[in-house]
Amino acid sequence: MFVMENALMLTMSQVMRCIRDPNLSQRDKQLLKRELGAELVCTTHSMYSMSRQSCVLRGLFRAI
Repeated sequence: MFVMENALMLTMSQVMRCIRDPNLSQRDKQLLKRELGAELVCTTHSMYSMSRQSCVLRGLFRAI
C-alpha cells in the first residue's frame, strides 16, 4: 500500500506541475485533468476493494 500511495502522490504532483505550466495549451491541460480523474476513480475503487477483502479475510482468520 505504501508504494501505491507514493506512486499516486508523485503522479499527482507531476500533473499539478504541468497544469500550472503557462507554456502548456488549455487543451492539453484539460486532457491531463480528465485522465487524472479517470485514474483516481480507478485507484479509489481498487483501494476500496482491497480494504474490503482485507476485512473479510481478517474476519475469516478470527473465526478459525
